[in-house]
Amino acid sequence: MRLWYWFLLILFIVGFVLVVVSQYLIFVMGEFELSWKLSIYGAIILGFVLGVGALYFERWRRRWLRS
Repeated sequence: MRLWYWFLLILFIVGFVLVVVSQYLIFVMGEFELSWKLSIYGAIILGFVLGVGALYFERWRRRWLRS
């Protein structure tokens, strides 16, 4: 795999872990301020990965339709 794909995969994993940890902090520990920040950071990272993934999918789809 290309290095860029590994970077996106690591970003996805980090974003997902941040969201899961923030939910754990809310429901188990009752910590709201830190969990809110972690959830926002995780959502921003996942949104970035989703946007880049959509751009790559559109690029691949155009190449596939032209062939």
